[in-house]
Amino acid sequence: MFKKSIYNIIINPNNNDDYEKEFIIYNTYSSALAILNNELKKIYDNIEKVNNKSENEQFLFENGFIVDENINEYKKLCSDERLNRYNSKILNLTIAPTLSCNMNCIYCYEDNLNIKMNNEVINAILIFIDEKIKKDNIEKINILWYGGEPLLQVDTIKFLSEKIIELTNKYSIDYSSSIVTNGVLINENFRDFFRECKIKNIQITLDGLSNIHNKRRPLKNGLDSFEIIIKNIEYISKYINVIIRVNIDKENYKEISKLLDFFINKNLIEKIKFYFYPVVKKNTSACKVSSNNCLSTNEFKKIEKELLYKLYNTNNINSIHNLYPRRSPNFCTAICNNSFVIDPEGYLYTCWDYIGIKEKSIGTIFNKLNINNEYSKWLLLDTPIECSECKLVPLCKGGCPASRIATKNKYCCDPKLVNIEEKLKLIYYNYN
Repeated sequence: MFKKSIYNIIINPNNNDDYEKEFIIYNTYSSALAILNNELKKIYDNIEKVNNKSENEQFLFENGFIVDENINEYKKLCSDERLNRYNSKILNLTIAPTLSCNMNCIYCYEDNLNIKMNNEVINAILIFIDEKIKKDNIEKINILWYGGEPLLQVDTIKFLSEKIIELTNKYSIDYSSSIVTNGVLINENFRDFFRECKIKNIQITLDGLSNIHNKRRPLKNGLDSFEIIIKNIEYISKYINVIIRVNIDKENYKEISKLLDFFINKNLIEKIKFYFYPVVKKNTSACKVSSNNCLSTNEFKKIEKELLYKLYNTNNINSIHNLYPRRSPNFCTAICNNSFVIDPEGYLYTCWDYIGIKEKSIGTIFNKLNINNEYSKWLLLDTPIECSECKLVPLCKGGCPASRIATKNKYCCDPKLVNIEEKLKLIYYNYN
């Protein structure tokens, strides 16, 4: 006997009552998306009365829309998460070769210390990776280059990339890398740099057109950054995947539509992906964000919906980053046992929110990792019980671990999911 999955989202995409109407069905655990016609919808609605597994029932079962009546889906989800977060075969490293930055963003949550990575730390990182590979039989290494502004230390990134790639080739390990940068320092030489370092994705932030962006993300030397960044995006987007993050709050939300128009008019929209996110106040002493300037969930939901439909209505749906919602075993790698953030001095952290804050460190690259009190908070963090009946919990897992640790594991809904039904509709409209 079967029952409906508790993780199904069913949408009437055209909001009509026609007899021949279609329904969208999406399962947040399996990430399967399908269209139910009248016949299939009737079978689905009455699935508890069905004993056999015909072709239609098999389709619903294989995609996770229906499950065995005896299964506890939430326990299965929690078990799956634990198995994956303690998977030692994947090594995730966020490496910050410097905490220095050439910008002075209004919402920065870091102390931009003038610290860069020395040879002792660089060598220790390579030894650390080599020992991890041998000890845990690593099968994949993911590197994220971070900062400060990581491109202030191009030589360090190039040297470490070369040596890490040599190790992955030696042990036949999968390798991937990406970078978060403000985009100011990119020039014509970076085509070869990104290729040699096997950097496949680059994230750059823009907060509006020049008049808005330059106020929110000014260069420390007093010059404007917008025109420089746009020129660099035009160049580098020919050779690498560019993701533009747009941080939105009450001061700039009216300007983002103009930013999209700018990219459309310059014929750049097809070369990049957009990623919208609300400005949030981080739990660090360096964070300058005022809570009064942050958008509420409903405010951000309305704004993002308008931006998503603007891209769809201008035939630019493909420029929406991660439009199709896919389940990841964990909300982020911060709660995984083989995931580390490394600062320029060799201190290790779980989450990049706390990079440079030594009291949040879980050890150093020079010593054996200790399960201290700080590390235990992350490794033992479970999905809040309040989320157990939420359809979105396979995608959200209760939200940002850093926020939950700061609030005794109070759920923190993921902003990326506030418009999940609208995103599913756009996928349906685009398909049709």
